[in-house]
Amino acid sequence: MRRRHDPGARRLLAIAGAIVVALGLATWNLELQRGLDEDRRALRQLEVRLAQEPTIFALVDSPTSQKLTLHAPGLELPGAESPYGRVYSSPSATGVVAMVDRLAPSDPNEEYRLYLTDRFGTTANLGVIRLDADGFGLLVADTSTRGGAYLAARVYLQPRGSNGLDGTLVLLFAAL
Repeated sequence: MRRRHDPGARRLLAIAGAIVVALGLATWNLELQRGLDEDRRALRQLEVRLAQEPTIFALVDSPTSQKLTLHAPGLELPGAESPYGRVYSSPSATGVVAMVDRLAPSDPNEEYRLYLTDRFGTTANLGVIRLDADGFGLLVADTSTRGGAYLAARVYLQPRGSNGLDGTLVLLFAAL
């Protein structure tokens, strides 16, 4: 005996199948779009880094560059890997390159900022140093003045948006 198929059930099954396929395609499209957005963001970051690269190499590799080495203030424990940093500048350039390493991750309401004090005693906030997952950070900044000789360099962990010498001093260079 042959069964008769209900045309209404068949139509309902076809509609349900079409909905499942449409939802699958929409989800797939959203995932592709999210991946594309991440790729675009990474490309913009790479473009910024590549634009800064000549400045980085010119300052770090120049025989006329001044290199300041920053250390954690206070006593260092034997065998401990303390955070450190370096600031490169040159009398022939307005740029500054700062590199830090072994810094602890900041919480979302804090950020690391670099402050430089020039030979006239003027202290400037050069900006936020963003860290990677390993505690390494790089900052390329333009001071808009040539000179390159700094009496002090400080890195503070501060509340987000701070602009003064407040927060916790984590790295320091001070000329004697």
